[in-house]
Amino acid sequence: MREYIFKKGKITIIILIASIVIATVLQVMAFALPTGPIIKNVKKSIKSFEAEGKYREIIPGINYSMLDNFTDACMIAGATYNGKEALHKRAMNVYTWQTVGGIVNGVDHYDYYQSLINECKGIKAKTAHPYFWYWHGYIVVLKPLLLFFNYNNIRILNMFGQLMCLITLVVLLFRRGLKDYILPFAVGYILMIPVTVCLSLQFSACYYMMMLSSIVLLKWKEYFEKSNNYWIVFLITGIGTSFFDLLTYPIVTLGTPLIIYFIMNKEDSFKKMMGNLLEKVAFWGIGYVVFWIGKWAVASLLLQENCFVKALSKINQHTSMDASGLVEKFTVGEVLRRGFVWIKTPMLDILVAAAFIYLIVKLIKSHGASKKGLKLSIPLFIVSLFPVMWFVFASSHVYFHYWMAYRSCFVLIFGVLAALVKMRKEDKTDYQIES
Repeated sequence: MREYIFKKGKITIIILIASIVIATVLQVMAFALPTGPIIKNVKKSIKSFEAEGKYREIIPGINYSMLDNFTDACMIAGATYNGKEALHKRAMNVYTWQTVGGIVNGVDHYDYYQSLINECKGIKAKTAHPYFWYWHGYIVVLKPLLLFFNYNNIRILNMFGQLMCLITLVVLLFRRGLKDYILPFAVGYILMIPVTVCLSLQFSACYYMMMLSSIVLLKWKEYFEKSNNYWIVFLITGIGTSFFDLLTYPIVTLGTPLIIYFIMNKEDSFKKMMGNLLEKVAFWGIGYVVFWIGKWAVASLLLQENCFVKALSKINQHTSMDASGLVEKFTVGEVLRRGFVWIKTPMLDILVAAAFIYLIVKLIKSHGASKKGLKLSIPLFIVSLFPVMWFVFASSHVYFHYWMAYRSCFVLIFGVLAALVKMRKEDKTDYQIES
């Protein structure tokens, strides 16, 4: 056992170091690309930004259906930056030209949206603002795309990519004999307002990470069972989330593949189930946190300055209950009310309630839950609580950005409804993929 743990630790360190090195190289390579064609394509996109505004509601009256054009503008501004700094400094700091706003009481009040519009209209920037505390891994994908396409064309490509992920996952659920879990997934999926997710680049990173990790688990189940390497998927998913995401709803990239893992699980030993759950959570957390810290370490080394102090202050802003002095101190209850904003939409309540009642009726008709079914559902109920834990931990982030963070509730809906399916006695499939 000690040798096995040592082997896992060794592999984990190798993956983390390799990932940090590869990520740094990719960032530098991305910033070596010419900005001329990128700026040309971005200028073609400005009309869309102006027409839609910073936060357009896709469904009028439902504020959590908002597009995050503000952050999309920030992402694109980072891709268009053409300052004279050294290449490694541009790659680490991910500068954006700023014409509006500034730092007030230590808090970033730059207007990325208006600054991008002004930049494209030739208004001279006041300053180059560094944004080093995230990896900004999306730049590795966004800059090459902007060489050839404008913002709206990238949105269309994003729609196609997300649709292909959805179709692939549903097909794999069918082929694994898990078609009963499609309803739980679909109800949670609608909750996310998928049309908003595919139109906002900001919301897409976590979508792809949760879908791709789930697809990998479903597609190569036999390999992972034989090699006992499920933990590597969770480690890499944590790393990928840390690399690409700008802190939107990252808990779905842990919760979703965990639910997929446990709906395929046949091991009903409570001790082993809890051990498997803790292991996957631990490796995802190691990947997410250590890789993120790796960015601060690399930036400190290359920029010859201590990047940890400011980065940690940003973490404190997102987790503190005092909202960084922006409003009066708020409570956990207020954070949770905002995180569960979707409950105010009657149709979503009806869909969730209808699915819950339908699955309860099916459970009763199958003569109730078996002892094994109850055991197998326990991890699913535990995972479904992850969004609540995340809301409490990232309280300031959820309070201010509830209209994006609420998508974490996908895990709650998918997990609870999947647990009701798992309880049923007729759960006899061995989940082998059909040819």
